Amino acid sequence: MLMADIRHVFTHGENCYLASEDISSLAHGLIELGTDKDLKSRIIKGGHELVEEKANIHNELEKVETLLTGLVSQQPS
Repeated sequence: MLMADIRHVFTHGENCYLASEDISSLAHGLIELGTDKDLKSRIIKGGHELVEEKANIHNELEKVETLLTGLVSQQPS
């Protein structure tokens, strides 16, 4: 159930490594990340970009400001 909940934010192989909850899948993922330097670099870069885009305080403040400005402009004078 958790996988379905996070797939709208995370993309396997681009900004995270998604594995099933079974130990074999987790082990395979750890081995792959430890041996595939391109995959590791891509996930690190994608993760940083995701955080910058989704968790950037400046972007979030702009969204709140836009929302509040819209609400204020809808109020009768």
